[in-house]
Amino acid sequence: LEGSGQLADALLIYTSAHGHMCGHQGLFGKGNATTPQNLLDDSILVPCILSWPQHLPSRRVCDSMVDHCDLFATVLDAAGVVPPGNIPAQIHSPGRSYLPLLTGETTAWRDAQCCEYGNARAIRTTQGREAKEPLFRFDSILRIHLKPFRPTSVAVGDLRRLSGTILAAWS
Repeated sequence: LEGSGQLADALLIYTSAHGHMCGHQGLFGKGNATTPQNLLDDSILVPCILSWPQHLPSRRVCDSMVDHCDLFATVLDAAGVVPPGNIPAQIHSPGRSYLPLLTGETTAWRDAQCCEYGNARAIRTTQGREAKEPLFRFDSILRIHLKPFRPTSVAVGDLRRLSGTILAAWS
């Protein structure tokens, strides 16, 4: 790309499909390093580095909760592609372009992200993560605060509050 003079206008993306525990938490592998599967940060957080010299500021860090569905929408947005007619309904993706977040525009963004892997479920917010993980107790909810790390059990009755958070995150 550099040799052909196209590097300055090329959108380069480095990412992965999933996190990987290389001894973190005493485990090796991804979410299936445990049985049942887990949603530990080391197995669900992924790198995502975008470089687009003519369009994105260098070294900007985006702390917003984005996922690969959003990445798909971001690539379409960067390419200037607006799917015609009923194509968006056929794709049926919950993703939104986060290009405005990368360029520094102020835009409303989700404050919760839902995760699912096998029979494990979690809702991640900027304050922490609430997970239903059979790894800990079959019908328990585990609340994990990001700083400091203090797991505590939460009554299943809190599922009503969690369902409101899920619906708000998915809308």
